[in-house]
Amino acid sequence: MLEVMFLNDFGINVLECYHTTFRISENCCVENVVSAHGTRIGHSHGFYQMSFALDEGTSKLFINNIDYPIKKNTIFLMKPNILHSFKISETLNFIELKFYLNNNELEEILSYITDVIPDEGGLINSILHSILDEFKKSANDSLMFLKVYELILTLKRLSKKNEEIKIISNYSSSLEPDKNRFSELVNYIHTHYMDNITRDRMAKMMCMEPAYFSKTFKKIFYTTPTNYLNRVRLSHALNMLEYTGMSIMQISDALGFNSQNSFCRLFKTKYNMTPLEYRKQVQEGLKERYL
Repeated sequence: MLEVMFLNDFGINVLECYHTTFRISENCCVENVVSAHGTRIGHSHGFYQMSFALDEGTSKLFINNIDYPIKKNTIFLMKPNILHSFKISETLNFIELKFYLNNNELEEILSYITDVIPDEGGLINSILHSILDEFKKSANDSLMFLKVYELILTLKRLSKKNEEIKIISNYSSSLEPDKNRFSELVNYIHTHYMDNITRDRMAKMMCMEPAYFSKTFKKIFYTTPTNYLNRVRLSHALNMLEYTGMSIMQISDALGFNSQNSFCRLFKTKYNMTPLEYRKQVQEGLKERYL
């Protein structure tokens, strides 16, 4: 039985963090089968569980009656009291993190996060290994809780990004021929947001007249191409303000904004505060939890 750790100022109780290997011979141990009546056999528990796949194959993870293929560098979130089980078809390695929360802010964030999030830039992997290292030293270390806090905020960012990309699946039938083309453009925006991307440049990439391109884009994404690009940039700005010591000018330049004034104006319009105010708010919040 798992032992509940001391509840700290972060409102996070880390139960376990470890590296584990699932093998075919262990199928019965991870509840991978279906009963004779067709009911999924699995289990649930009152804590959060995150499983980060270090390998991939044909194995699956079932969460709340949905089958997810296990892919390398993907994190799976199992929320409290949600039925889940593994179907292991080959040897797979995972990093497991299990924890309780007594933090309304973090609980609300996790309630909106999707069950499966790919780790495109390796940030999740890096944070999890930091948590693993700190847990080995002490199960009640402030730095470890800070890393768990950082992990949850990172998952929030990545989950939001993935949901934005999934908007492309909502095309009307009249736009179906353009589906793959716009999917490529969206991927381009998310990987080249720091470049000087203009509406005309995007229209040229799509081989469309600028006016028609803007009209089609807005019909699909319910916003203009420029607004979508700025939304992606501002999302990255949040991470840079939280996790780097870069100045506002440096962040503005790195994200491809025309000027610092433009960056600050757009940031305040979206988040109702300036970049400096946001950074100060985050730093004060983390300081309160850390101390």
